[in-house]
Amino acid sequence: MGCAAFGFLVRRPHNNITLPPTFTNPVLVKMAKKYGVTVSQVVLRSLLDRNIVPVSTSSNKEHIKLNEDIFDFHLSHKEIQEIKKFDKNEKVHPIEVDDMRKQYEEMKSYIKKNNLTQYENI
Repeated sequence: MGCAAFGFLVRRPHNNITLPPTFTNPVLVKMAKKYGVTVSQVVLRSLLDRNIVPVSTSSNKEHIKLNEDIFDFHLSHKEIQEIKKFDKNEKVHPIEVDDMRKQYEEMKSYIKKNNLTQYENI
């Protein structure tokens, strides 16, 4: 969940899988109201409280600010356990081996073409 912090909360164009929770999930909404934050902030905080570093990105300044405002509250152990129940052990971003191989070859070609010798052995 660390690389796709919002998992299936955000619709993914490459798959049709819809798994709970959503941003309107009553459990998450209740937690957000309790702490006076958004559901997104609850999800990010739950990762930090589980020692997972979320990597969140946005070009929206308001979202960036909200993503940073997660350090003034902590979820209880019980709340973290409730959130962990949502884990369906499903891939959010399916990894295709052929695509990875192609990207690796493109990266090697780029390194060679641009004489980036310090990266040759990756």
